[in-house]
Amino acid sequence: MAFRRRALATETFTVTVSLAGQKNLQEVPTKFRVATRLGLTGLFFTCDIAQPILVRELHSSKTSAILLKLDIAKALDTVSWPYLLDRLRHLGFGDRWIGWIISILSTSSSKIILNGKAGDSFLHGRGLRQGDPLSPMLFILAIDPLQRLLAKAQEEGLLQPLQRRTSRFNVALYADDAVVFTRPDKQELQTVQAILHNFGLSTGMVTNLSKSEIYAIRCEDLDLQDIISPFPAQLKAFQCTYLGLPLHIRKHKKSDVQPLIDRFSARLPTWKGKLLNKTGRTVLIKSTLSALPTYHLTVFPLKKWAKKKIDKIRRGFLWTGSEQAQGGHCLVNWKRACRPKNMGGLGITNLELFDRYLRLRWLWQEYRQVFRASTVITLGNGNRTKFWHDRWLEGSSPKELYPSLYQIATRKNKTVAQELQDNRWLRQMRRMNTTVQVREFIPLWHQIQQVVLQEQMDDTIMWRWTSNGTYSAKTVYRIQFVGGIQDNRSDFFWKAKAENKCKFFGWLMIHKKILTADKLHIRAWDNSHICPLCGVELETATHLLMDCSFAKQVWRLIWQKAGLHMPLASLFNGDMLAW
Repeated sequence: MAFRRRALATETFTVTVSLAGQKNLQEVPTKFRVATRLGLTGLFFTCDIAQPILVRELHSSKTSAILLKLDIAKALDTVSWPYLLDRLRHLGFGDRWIGWIISILSTSSSKIILNGKAGDSFLHGRGLRQGDPLSPMLFILAIDPLQRLLAKAQEEGLLQPLQRRTSRFNVALYADDAVVFTRPDKQELQTVQAILHNFGLSTGMVTNLSKSEIYAIRCEDLDLQDIISPFPAQLKAFQCTYLGLPLHIRKHKKSDVQPLIDRFSARLPTWKGKLLNKTGRTVLIKSTLSALPTYHLTVFPLKKWAKKKIDKIRRGFLWTGSEQAQGGHCLVNWKRACRPKNMGGLGITNLELFDRYLRLRWLWQEYRQVFRASTVITLGNGNRTKFWHDRWLEGSSPKELYPSLYQIATRKNKTVAQELQDNRWLRQMRRMNTTVQVREFIPLWHQIQQVVLQEQMDDTIMWRWTSNGTYSAKTVYRIQFVGGIQDNRSDFFWKAKAENKCKFFGWLMIHKKILTADKLHIRAWDNSHICPLCGVELETATHLLMDCSFAKQVWRLIWQKAGLHMPLASLFNGDMLAW
């Protein structure tokens, strides 16, 4: 049982630290602010998600390598306080800030409960308590030198880099989960073991080699037992997991994805969906079921069979409250339900588009051209901008504006800086032999003459779909619906001050999917087709809500209460929302 000052155990501590950080921002090094944002928002994860892809790339390129999956024993509980404080001083933290950290650490205490009785409290001497608002940030700073030590060893030639296209990272650290790629070399493993040993002695974060694991990639012709002898870890065969994602040298099988689908099925019994109305089920689908595959989709695309399976579960839960729904239960097409609300849908996530937008930012993935088409470049020195492909010329790319010239270009992957130097881009134009190419050349020449590079400034990438030019994953999902038909009628009931179940009924109404007698007749249900309210006309949605004498009387009372004159329903051809 652990105890803290009252301020640390409540939200007051969080607010105090936040305000103190803002007030004394000059005392907090930029490195710390960046590191905390990376660690807490998930951006620190960017390099780590490449590891599953890197494993397969090494295998497919027949590159021999060893993957070390390290287990840092009780990482947060063993951080040395003297080391942590020295680390903060090295990073440039002020004495006041370090004093706050000392005060927080030194006041922590614990009690041991034996047979239900708490013993005397005792002070801690090391470690960071999980759950404290500062602990994740401090731990990032504490473990970061391990990655730097391994990088330094590579610079000094003690570790050799692996040749691959996907990622330049040999080390992946996310909190206390660590993966290291090395060549299958006995000397390199000795170097890694020595670095880990010395790092543990200095910081208190000791690597538990007996629980660490070694995975070999393309090492069939090597004496692995001799190579790994300096590193007493367990030699295992793929598959393994890292940060909850499968690492394997082959493509994923159904058995690798099935646990994800099983998580969907496991959720439904606890919700008692049959006791919820469709609005409540929609909320659970949006907030929980649609969010379950997010982490997996960030790295791996789902096969079509898996998406269909997940959609089948979500669709069944929406219409019946269970895992499956027959065709007659589904009143509205599922693809229509997965559209945004302003396009006539329920706003449920479309897995096909969701799968695409999550991986759009990873430029080694298959959507590089989509990302490039969604960005606009503001030129600086021109060193990062592709002359033909990037959108730097009045918001468009030369490839889009002048396709005939692009076809005859021989240097399609050069940067703007390279092509504008001494007008080198003109050398590619010597092959012009048509009037179309000449007509395109003249405006391109005039536009380029107005370009002035600024050597002291880097090129700036702006996201086209936001007003401030900042990348937003939400806009990536939305732009995939560009070109769809807007349904402005939906705003009438989605923004109305009414019960959500009434709004859902209105959504069914505009799609003409209310199960009135005429719809039941089409389904061959044995039912009276006459309106039970007036007993005269056939029961249809339009009649029941607008034309029935009983409905007219109800609407007339509502209009009178509102002090308005009720328009004639016959003038609107059965369009309830227009009426």
